[in-house]
Amino acid sequence: MLENCKFVLSLDIGGANTKSSFMCLDMGSYVQNSEPKHIERYKNILKLSHSLFYSTLYFPFWERNQSQFKKILISLRAKSEKFLLEHIMVQYPEITSVKLNNSGFCYQKEGKQFKKMRDQIKEACPIEYNVVITITAELSDAFSTKKEGITLICKQLQEVFNPNYLHLINVNAEFISIKEALSDYLSVSAS
Repeated sequence: MLENCKFVLSLDIGGANTKSSFMCLDMGSYVQNSEPKHIERYKNILKLSHSLFYSTLYFPFWERNQSQFKKILISLRAKSEKFLLEHIMVQYPEITSVKLNNSGFCYQKEGKQFKKMRDQIKEACPIEYNVVITITAELSDAFSTKKEGITLICKQLQEVFNPNYLHLINVNAEFISIKEALSDYLSVSAS
């Protein structure tokens, strides 16, 4: 059932490449089949999920206008949402309309695809996907300081994705909010 599924877009933002994967995790199977140890649970995330896509996009921060990185993020959001809608179309044919909480867009099923709607749909099935991020691009020669790199990347992430669904991995292997990352940039630098 769709309510048992968690969707996650993971981003590894490096100085030359941004690697991404978009996964669907069946939480029912995950909880049922996981050992109580944390390490076992993390191993089972990959065993009990399936990838909707993965990619590597070349974006050398030192060669390009850094503000153009936002275009990479926009393309990844569009690709994620495209694969998510295709997944819902195939796996949950009874669903006729969805609202993607991360972008706020509503889609209505028309034939064999979902079409983006201009207006909100009251009865739309809410679909949530989180974005988890690790960053090492701030170490690139493109930035004078780590703070400059983390700040630029975090601000562009906020412009493309709903900040409520952004989670950065810090040096203590914890998820923190974008706001926390901006106030303590060293905690996510080279995480």
